[in-house]
Amino acid sequence: MSKMISTSALAKQMNVTSKVLFSRFERAGYLVRCDNQWVLTALGLSAGGETTLHEKYGRYVVWPETLLLAEPAELQSARDLAQSLSVSEYELRQLLLQLGWLQQGAGGLVLTPEGRRNGAGQRLFASGPVSYWPVDIDKHGSLKRVLNTYLGLDAEANSTHKSVKAFQHRFNSRYRTMSGHWVANLAHLKLANWFYLHEINFAFEQPWPESPQLISDFFIPSLALYIEVLDSDNQEQQQRLAQFQQHQHQYLVLSEDEISAGSAQLMPKLRAMGLTF
Repeated sequence: MSKMISTSALAKQMNVTSKVLFSRFERAGYLVRCDNQWVLTALGLSAGGETTLHEKYGRYVVWPETLLLAEPAELQSARDLAQSLSVSEYELRQLLLQLGWLQQGAGGLVLTPEGRRNGAGQRLFASGPVSYWPVDIDKHGSLKRVLNTYLGLDAEANSTHKSVKAFQHRFNSRYRTMSGHWVANLAHLKLANWFYLHEINFAFEQPWPESPQLISDFFIPSLALYIEVLDSDNQEQQQRLAQFQQHQHQYLVLSEDEISAGSAQLMPKLRAMGLTF
């Protein structure tokens, strides 16, 4: 087991100042500044950090002496990123929610593990959390795909007239939901209608950003939450669930009975995932 050392000692070992290392930990999401002291986050805890109490120096954070911290990438504000993509800041936030890189948290929108894996950083201010993004994030394939979809630039390429499989899928979707979606089974119909009546913003048949061929049943952008209607014989669904676990995505599996029970089952399950009504 690695010896645990203070941030100052680790900074000396890395040949940087304590101020620089604290800043890097903050940008990496390992530490946040709260009540004039550094507080370890869940991400910092998973990286090996611990909080210790010293009789003389009080409470402080220690790290494994073997901790490796990647060099910080140059980051830009959400405003600068929005300008580079020619969209508004509001539109950018919605696109990042759609990608599952942000989610609603305490005090505002917070980075998800997937957002951090893509190089984003976050700082906490009195007004709430603020995210920062790598200067080359506009070249990320997933962001380009969701932006093209929003702007309609890939509409022809994804048209049902371009693919027999896509046309057959559209033809087999025989039930029209209250939100205007066409779905293939009654469980999807009931769940979509329940979301619609409860004014919950959702996407149906949402491609997973990192693997667009994996299509989730439902997606709630505000929570970065994927929802699957249980189908034990569906191998593609089992593959999706394995990917969600591997990449630490929030997901919820609902049975047809739970969906048919309506609010009695759906409200407590969704509240447990962070949704407010």
